[in-house]
Amino acid sequence: MKQIIFYADAVNLKYPGYIKILDPLIARVDARVVSGYDEALECSRLGHIVIPFGAITSYQCRNDTYRLAYLVDSPTLCFGSIIRFHFNRRHYTSSQIWLNLLRYVKYFIYESAVIRSYSKVILAAKQDAAHINLKYDVNKAVAIENGIDLPQVQRERCNSPAGSYPRLGYLNFWGPWRQHDFEWFANEIWPTCKLFYPNAELIIAGRGATPELERYFLDRGFKFMGAVNALDEFFTEIDVFVTSIRKECGILNKILDAFAFQVPVLTFVNNAHPFRTESPFFYEYQNVEDFISALEHIRLNPEEVDDYVQRARAYLHKYHDWDKQAAEFLRLVNEVYGDTRR
Repeated sequence: MKQIIFYADAVNLKYPGYIKILDPLIARVDARVVSGYDEALECSRLGHIVIPFGAITSYQCRNDTYRLAYLVDSPTLCFGSIIRFHFNRRHYTSSQIWLNLLRYVKYFIYESAVIRSYSKVILAAKQDAAHINLKYDVNKAVAIENGIDLPQVQRERCNSPAGSYPRLGYLNFWGPWRQHDFEWFANEIWPTCKLFYPNAELIIAGRGATPELERYFLDRGFKFMGAVNALDEFFTEIDVFVTSIRKECGILNKILDAFAFQVPVLTFVNNAHPFRTESPFFYEYQNVEDFISALEHIRLNPEEVDDYVQRARAYLHKYHDWDKQAAEFLRLVNEVYGDTRR
């Protein structure tokens, strides 16, 4: 009987965003993970279905017999959108423009080779799949969006003590490059927020922060929780969940988590693409004026907020149920490779 084998390199297996895809899929489709190229080749030789996971492994396997790659995010959409972010803010001398331009060129080589080499490529968000198909004039990219196992929660309106609104929450994996996604928010958005709301708090959580980054948070008066054992420890502490990730690619698991815990979401527009529907259930901002306006709207409209968080949770149940996503994944594997049960 064929088995599905995900080939992911050891570096990516340390990244929470990848683990949040792999672990639920493995549990539902009777798959396993290997982290070595030679091991992946041996599994393929034995007749198993090997699916490279991530851009580097997909590029590495492009000349082998594999037909399906799990690219996760589009690298060109990722780095291209970060470059646009800095140009739109006139950061013309920022080293981030040039660093991400170099990354764009490097990963364009990887991405274009992957698209040429595989029958189908899986992306974790609709906008990434659309970008790939349009950019390379193909019909190979398929979106299988991340799922979430919904926790049992009971929403409590307004967690803040009187006079301390808003308590904003920021959750991230603080790996390489991630501080840059936060610094612009800390410099452009947060000072004005404190002018309007002198008692506002910013509560930050997530693993991977260096001692220097922890000092950066504390020196600026932010509360840093570090890695939390359970997400409810974080979400019960905040009134509004915010994001400021510069890239437009992918789907932020942290937003799915906020929806699941029924916390209102105020997201940077670049992070909102996967969730836009005809009926809104979250709030967006492009600049500091939008941000302050949204916070005040949330404060003055508790009934609307209650409706939004309920709709957000219903949206998760409809579009981000891991059982449904795993079934779609198996359907695609069977389409590409034939019946995996044989």
